[in-house]
Amino acid sequence: MRQLKLDDAVEIQRKAPLTRSTIGRALTVYWKVKESMSDFLAATISLVGHDGVLRGNELFNNIKVKDVSWFHDGHRKFILHFGRPAQPGKTAKSGAGIQQDIWDYPGACGYKYLATWFDLHALWDKPEAYIFPRIHKSHKDNNLKLYFTEPVSKKWYEHQLADMLVGLHLNPSDYSVHSLRAGGATDLFNAGTPIAQIQHYGRWTTLTALIYYRDRLGFVGFNCAMAFGSGRYRGSYDY
Repeated sequence: MRQLKLDDAVEIQRKAPLTRSTIGRALTVYWKVKESMSDFLAATISLVGHDGVLRGNELFNNIKVKDVSWFHDGHRKFILHFGRPAQPGKTAKSGAGIQQDIWDYPGACGYKYLATWFDLHALWDKPEAYIFPRIHKSHKDNNLKLYFTEPVSKKWYEHQLADMLVGLHLNPSDYSVHSLRAGGATDLFNAGTPIAQIQHYGRWTTLTALIYYRDRLGFVGFNCAMAFGSGRYRGSYDY
């Protein structure tokens, strides 16, 4: 808000957005989701976080199977139910909590990946299991174990995210878990989604949603120049 009011003394350092394009590249050239369960989990967390425009303390809010409601009538979606976070933050500070719809759409998406994750680990009838489990890799035999009685740590995902970004020749210090929220918002803005709908979907109650549009490649200026020249705004460029 300080920046929007032009009274910020120091430039605010924002992380780069993790857009669907970047996640798609990771699925194509880095993550081996058919061979590695840890890669599949990292990809699922990334897609759910992006598609739900989730804050870090929402994505890592110890979500259990019972906190997910699935709907298959017509358009497919699931709803994540969030209670009060373990750590202070913006999510459901009081009251019964909030919920976020995440819909299926063509191509790789959070809905498909989470549904496949449920299938792979027979989670449908395990209401007390955490949907994102703790992962332990044995140094002795390189064996991977999943503990669905404990939630995955944010730190584990941050390591996976950093390794993926290096694999894509990107600088990990430019990104964070919050980049998923920024990436989802940026994709919605680039697609021409009305600001009121973005605010509602991302659970912003003010115009601070605008600062989540990360125009790091200068496409706003380019699109506006094309609008001046043609009299029509195109505004559909991928990062």
